[in-house]
Amino acid sequence: YYLGSDGERYLKHIINLDVYWDYWISSGYATLSNNHTYAQGEELYFKVEKLKWRILSKNGESLFLVCDTVVKSSAFQTNYVYSDGKYYLTDDQGDFIYQEDGITKNYANNYKYSLVRKFLTEDFYHIAFSTKEKERINLTEVDNSAQTTHSIENKCCCENTSDYIFALSYQDMIKEEYGFSNDAQQLDSHRFSKTSDYARATGVEFITEIMASDAESLSNFVGMGLSWLRSPHGTNIVYPGEDYTAPYSGKLIYNNFLDFDIHGFSTCWDNTFGVVPALYLNT
Repeated sequence: YYLGSDGERYLKHIINLDVYWDYWISSGYATLSNNHTYAQGEELYFKVEKLKWRILSKNGESLFLVCDTVVKSSAFQTNYVYSDGKYYLTDDQGDFIYQEDGITKNYANNYKYSLVRKFLTEDFYHIAFSTKEKERINLTEVDNSAQTTHSIENKCCCENTSDYIFALSYQDMIKEEYGFSNDAQQLDSHRFSKTSDYARATGVEFITEIMASDAESLSNFVGMGLSWLRSPHGTNIVYPGEDYTAPYSGKLIYNNFLDFDIHGFSTCWDNTFGVVPALYLNT
């Protein structure tokens, strides 16, 4: 971090996006909240600020929280191989990663081995919280079973994980007790998270002024971004490399930019989606 003349800390970030640049500019994705349009290779400094968290539920002395901000972009997985009509998870050397039986190969949309989980548990947890704050965050057995996805017959689920920080599930996003609509196809503002300027600079797609000008229903959602859920798409096993995604609301369908649906999914190597952390905190 760099110390600014105002006494605040700043993070230096150089724009380096693997996107179709003309499209990125024309769609308004390269625009920051102050209307500055950044360029490839541009050096920017982002002020380090506190994150705001939303309380989803309270159970005794424990609060279930989700971040109100998309914190950065990330692909879900980039290590995979296409074999027999399916995408399978591999390690850095390109070898298959098998399940506990040593026979069954993991699909590419496996949350346990995802880049999203790696960022949340290895990077974000250690950067975002002080030692005292970490003492209040509960180590959680994260339920990754089919029951937390769109279908109890989902074949792409992974085993549970033990994490301090994690991504929300599909079922989380349709729980009325969390403040969400139980209709997965409803345009629900509570499912959205705003994008920080840093998240935009790392490549997160978001609802732009251009989209809002085409659909009045989106006027209140400008600046809200797309983010991953931990729940895999598993109904079409031919494409297990695809994952359920959500801008806290679902996937923004590419062939129709005005169609929002939590059932939407994207290929797991799409790095224009962001990460929204969740956690359990002791009060």
